Formats: sequence, structure tokens, C-alpha cells
Amino acid sequence: MTVMDLVRKGQWPAARQALQNLAARVPGSTNYKALLAYARAREAQQANRPDEAILELQRALQLDPNLSLAKTALAELQRAKK
Repeated sequence: MTVMDLVRKGQWPAARQALQNLAARVPGSTNYKALLAYARAREAQQANRPDEAILELQRALQLDPNLSLAKTALAELQRAKK
């Protein structure tokens, strides 16, 4: 199973672990780091920690401003907070 399969299936702890491993192997990859922040955000969201999730999504978008998964999730969380 690929990292993106884990992300698509919402298997956040496994996705986070796989992305941590990839980010460690390819330290210059902002893509892996952005996806790792996204996975951490979804874990935080699942644990009912929306403020932490928002911070992680903002971090993901700082690393990769085009990460549509993070853009969508951030917009959803911000709407839910209002």
C-alpha cells in the first residue's frame, strides 16, 4: 500500500509514520514534509483538536502552497469554527 493509499483511506497514523520515514530519507523534499503536516492535521482533527489541525494545515501550505488536500481541509475547518 502506498502513502497516498493510506491518505485516501484516512489511515492517519500509518500515513504519518510512512511520511516521517520518507521525509527522513529525502530531507530536501518539501512535498513529503507538507504531506506529513497534512497527515498530522487530520490526526488532530480526528482527535477533536481543531486548533492544532489548523496550525498543521497552515504549515503544510507554507511548505507546498499548491497542496489542494490541505487547502480544502483548512477551508472546511475554518468554516466549522465560525
